[in-house]
Amino acid sequence: LEPEEFKNCFAVGVVQTEVMPRLIEYLKRYPNTYHRTSKISDEESLLFVFGNEASRKWVEALFLVFEIRDIFDVLDS
Repeated sequence: LEPEEFKNCFAVGVVQTEVMPRLIEYLKRYPNTYHRTSKISDEESLLFVFGNEASRKWVEALFLVFEIRDIFDVLDS
């Protein structure tokens, strides 16, 4: 990610690689929302989500449903 792009990211989490296809399908349903991923192991990836303020609640709900660990929770442990 470029520094300017990272500033526009409003959600970052660690997600199980096996759920990524379904998660990405749901992310695409909300207009003006896009994502980037970075594999950190065979089982997990970092997920960066970008979008407007209107999509924030949708993304927060997806984080709960897909049990995505918020990056701040991961870093604190």
